Amino acid sequence: MPSIEAVLLDISNMINVKLGSIRPGADITLTKVDFDGVKLELETSSGARRSRPFSEIEAIIRSLNSEKIAHVDTVLGGSGSSRNQPETILANLPYIEYTYIDRKKHLVLRDEPTHE
Repeated sequence: MPSIEAVLLDISNMINVKLGSIRPGADITLTKVDFDGVKLELETSSGARRSRPFSEIEAIIRSLNSEKIAHVDTVLGGSGSSRNQPETILANLPYIEYTYIDRKKHLVLRDEPTHE
């Protein structure tokens, strides 16, 4: 069960790496992990700059740590189409995968790394 601090440190190792999106055509590049501003800064595949609060990552990690699986839209309270950004960030960590259950996308916490 990774701590939020460990996850954020792992995410900070992905700065300036193009992250393949779960949703086709929605790749992102992390540009900054702002520990003072408690947010992630990123650039979308269309070049738009966005930020995401740490609270989204924290909520998803809490769900993954308790259930080993998380439906991000439910965890984030139906945050809409941009939910793919925290999903994409987390799914690119080596110990988190995604799968479909009842045609809905879910993140899954693994005990061992399954990809780079």
